Amino acid sequence: MKISPHYIERIVRFADTDPAGIIYFPNYAMFFDEGIIDAIRKAGIRWEDREKHNFFMPVVEQKVNFLKPASAGDQLRIYTIVDMIKDKVFRSQHLMTRCIDGSEVVLATGYIVRVTVDIVTFKSKIMPKLFRESLTGFLTPSDKWEHFLNSFNSN
Repeated sequence: MKISPHYIERIVRFADTDPAGIIYFPNYAMFFDEGIIDAIRKAGIRWEDREKHNFFMPVVEQKVNFLKPASAGDQLRIYTIVDMIKDKVFRSQHLMTRCIDGSEVVLATGYIVRVTVDIVTFKSKIMPKLFRESLTGFLTPSDKWEHFLNSFNSN
């Protein structure tokens, strides 16, 4: 089974970089977050609509594996899948690449785990069905995602 993860393309802005001229480390998570928000929007759910459905999805865990730098002006491609959905939690996996000498090169990988909470009480709650269904469209088995990641190692 070949997978086709959702992806977005972004240009690194000067404001995304640190004094060394490369992407400032917290901004990798920001780019990953943009990937899942765009995927959900493409599935027909506006991220902003969480409030009218009385829930937020704060990040409870995230990880970024930095491999190569990117600088202002570089064009990035951020791939996104969902590899875990539970009643109150989901995890998105991400891969950031850029084209170097005609090949797509991996810059970073990582994941973000979010939990569904009530807006008022901030206590965990069951994820609304409509939102869960939108995530299901991006559900990819972990082994298929690993195979996709490994396909870049040969570049």
